[in-house]
Amino acid sequence: MVEKARAEHPQQARLWATFIFAATVALAVAAVAAPWTPWRDDDFGRAPWWVWGPLVAAAVLFVAGMGERKYTAWAGVAGCAAVAVGVVSFLAWPREKVVLDGRRPDQISARPSYEDVPPEEWHTVYSAEPPAAPLACSLAAAVVLVLCVVMLVRRRRPRTAPAPDPDPNSGPGPGPGPGPEDYERPYATGATLRRHARRAMAAGVAGVLVGGLLGAGTAFGASGLQRERREALGPWWGQLADSVTVPEDRLHRGAAEWDGRKKFVQLPERPERVAWQRDFKGPVTLSMCGRGERARGTLVALEESSRRSVIVGHDARDGTRRWSLTVRRQDTAELTQVAVSEGCSVLVLIGTVVLAVDAYTGKVEGSSVLPQARLATWHFITPAAQKYPWPRLVSLSDAKYAHLTTWDDAIVAVRRSDAEPVARADRRYGSCIHLVDYYRHAPESGQLLMDDCADRSVFAVLPEPEAPAELRTERPPAYQPPPLQPLLAHAEMPVPAPPRGCRSGPLRILSASVTTLVETAWDCAGKAYRARISLSDSDRAQDQRWAKSPVADAAPDATFVRSDGVHHLLEVWGDTVKMVHGDDFDARWTVVPRRGDPVAGLADSDVLFEARRGRDAGRRDLYQPILALTQSGTLVSLAAHYEGPGKQPVWVTASSDVARQPCTGKRGLLADKISGTALVLCTTNGRTHVTAVTG
Repeated sequence: MVEKARAEHPQQARLWATFIFAATVALAVAAVAAPWTPWRDDDFGRAPWWVWGPLVAAAVLFVAGMGERKYTAWAGVAGCAAVAVGVVSFLAWPREKVVLDGRRPDQISARPSYEDVPPEEWHTVYSAEPPAAPLACSLAAAVVLVLCVVMLVRRRRPRTAPAPDPDPNSGPGPGPGPGPEDYERPYATGATLRRHARRAMAAGVAGVLVGGLLGAGTAFGASGLQRERREALGPWWGQLADSVTVPEDRLHRGAAEWDGRKKFVQLPERPERVAWQRDFKGPVTLSMCGRGERARGTLVALEESSRRSVIVGHDARDGTRRWSLTVRRQDTAELTQVAVSEGCSVLVLIGTVVLAVDAYTGKVEGSSVLPQARLATWHFITPAAQKYPWPRLVSLSDAKYAHLTTWDDAIVAVRRSDAEPVARADRRYGSCIHLVDYYRHAPESGQLLMDDCADRSVFAVLPEPEAPAELRTERPPAYQPPPLQPLLAHAEMPVPAPPRGCRSGPLRILSASVTTLVETAWDCAGKAYRARISLSDSDRAQDQRWAKSPVADAAPDATFVRSDGVHHLLEVWGDTVKMVHGDDFDARWTVVPRRGDPVAGLADSDVLFEARRGRDAGRRDLYQPILALTQSGTLVSLAAHYEGPGKQPVWVTASSDVARQPCTGKRGLLADKISGTALVLCTTNGRTHVTAVTG
């Protein structure tokens, strides 16, 4: 037994040494190679050579020294240096100076060209993006340092062999028996060598696994500390705005159940109850979206004062405040515009800075900086021309991308989910008015109309951008404009000119579907006509011609687009509503919701309902609901027959005066089709009064 114990003791020491050395090598390799692994975060970063160099030196000295005291001590010194420089690199990461264009309208009017802008009018932020890679190397070096200390402590202990069993026949004095210095190592057989080799291999494999797990743990730990560090520093745009998100315990409160596929189609059939009322110090608009298995409508309000601009998200169902984003007004930066659409998208433009806010949670999901404009400032492109100064709050159709432009400059496409710029196109025809609309079922990113150019108007279908190759390998910080691919990759199609003797007015996009429906006004021999055309990039669309209204000097008060995905329009002529197809001007049906009371707003739903009408109780009709708002505040529910014109293609189903009240300004109607809430608006002198009505 004594000989066996003496033989096993050095073998166990060698196995432990093999395990520790293998774990050290695997740990160092995992820590240094972490930036290239697929499971690390996009912003993990890379460690400079003077951080990973001492770590590699410590691992090499520790392993090559085979446990020798001198090499182990030097390995500990190198590990200590790696810990120090890694921590210093993480904590003292330089804050990068970022110069932004956030000038006020009066500053832009005084100096429209950026070449004439003095330095004090540019806005400066200092951004810090500390990477986690140096900290991961520092944590790995700390583990190596601990192993070195453990090895040095073990080397200080005197290692003694087990004492032999005492000889009962020997006397109390020293006898002639064998001592530790007389121990002879037994002869190692082939089976013993194979057993030792298997043990060494198992120890090495176990060391590699443990070292790899430790390396992964250092990487994840560094990522966690990186997140805490960034939260302490705040986002790079924190010097411009403050964000208050929805608390976690209130995130889904009051939301409707949603399967993630069905459309939002609920309108109040009998709007008879006022759910809530509120006054806002600015414009409002609606965003409907879902998250997971829940969906809700969010009323986005913009309220401004001399010191700040506040974007607030309210629950459209009960009016409760859910989240807010406050943009501070400064001498060198202030809010430019806010664009809201379905799909939980709220894009906030502050000069050249774009923030993407989730309308459901209120969280800023992404940020970016647009290229600096040569003239004027950036603003969102909408289906109709905007007048300067640009409206502060605009609504966009549901899509994956949004487009921005500047006067006499470029067009940039940004992704709505994270505000990432993805494509750019320089102006080709001089100073044009750009119009864009979106069709949710199309693979393209948008449909662009360039109007009032030097000698033409041009239509183009914008392809869906792909991330450039540079972004696939390493994404730059959000405050640096990334490389952008060309936006106008497809050929443009000229818009047909009006007939001889007619002059065309400004164009506007009425509806975006498989084709783009464009409307304009013609002046033909002193008479005003309306004209429409469907534009597309297909070969069949090359022969499209303008359709002219049959009656001169007559135009509707307002035109609303139905939500069925085709060019069906609802035109308002005083107290009468006409349903027409976009390709012509023939009325399919007409209805008067309330005689003598002009119609101020319309909302419809792309869903079919079943109803019984007439004396025949067994007769069932399919109809689509329409909600009309009159100028006095009366809500009227309509039902449009699905099968087209008949004896009674449309009829009134209900009427309610619960929202009726004096309004000296402009009426408007928004419909939350998730909770079935109608939002009646009255905008007067920049203030908006909202009355929410449910069935």
